[in-house]
Amino acid sequence: MNIDLTQANQQLMLSIDGELDRDTLSTNLFDSLSAKDKQQVIDSKHIEINLSKVARADTSGLAWLLNALRDLRAHHLDVSVTNIPQKLIDLAKLSNADTLITV
Repeated sequence: MNIDLTQANQQLMLSIDGELDRDTLSTNLFDSLSAKDKQQVIDSKHIEINLSKVARADTSGLAWLLNALRDLRAHHLDVSVTNIPQKLIDLAKLSNADTLITV
């Protein structure tokens, strides 16, 4: 999994590329960012998590995403998730967590 941060006006986009699964995830979002990127995220008003390049996801990926949303919202950021893979939506529905990732 690769994370790419891009800034456009007042909005920061965090693009995830690769697989969100138990084989690729070992740390949460904030632990995987450099100190500079963490500060950029914290200083932004709005962040969009773009999942259009996620090739595969499992329940570990869902847990990672939910933790990332929790951590970002704890820093009082307005967070949106776009291009959520259908597999991740289906897993979230099974866990009654679909409203957490689509709000």
